[in-house]
Amino acid sequence: SRMSSRPCRRGDRPLRHAIVTATAAEIPGPRQVVTDDDGKFTFSDLPPGRYSLAVEKPGYVKTFYGSRRPGGTPGTPVAVLAGQPAPNITIRVARGAVIAGTVRDQFGTPVSSAQVTVKQAVIANGSRRMVDVPNLRVALTATDDQGRYRTYGLPPGEYAVFCSLPAQNYRDVRETNSADVDAVLRGLRAGRNAAAM
Repeated sequence: SRMSSRPCRRGDRPLRHAIVTATAAEIPGPRQVVTDDDGKFTFSDLPPGRYSLAVEKPGYVKTFYGSRRPGGTPGTPVAVLAGQPAPNITIRVARGAVIAGTVRDQFGTPVSSAQVTVKQAVIANGSRRMVDVPNLRVALTATDDQGRYRTYGLPPGEYAVFCSLPAQNYRDVRETNSADVDAVLRGLRAGRNAAAM
């Protein structure tokens, strides 16, 4: 049997060169194809079964067919029946969000090679927890020589950014915001100006 589809992003524009993965108990391992310039793909010679489909492309949220939300877990499987034409389906893929920033030390100097991880806030059993972002293609990034980092392909949600340096252990870390950082930088500048007088 053949299964074909057309994954699209917002505005029904075709998503070309995305990787589509089909998995099922009836095949020994996942099968992958790449969408063409029109966003279409076809799996050929599939044995009858119930297939989970996922679409991935850098910068987009990994999307499972039939999932209720972007970045969610596998949703509705696609049934391929013997002697029947396989369904022609559409999978809508959302562009992922980006979190970017700069890591600085206590003197305001950019820190290179810092390890940056993004965690997602979820409510479980009445308490708020930070967990790994499901299906995130790059979960850990390192800052560049200017202390900059960029994490992309994030589904909608609330996130926290964690940073660490090799061979350093941070204890008593508290959450800060841009106003806290600005206050520290003002204090450093005032100290430098006073020292120069």
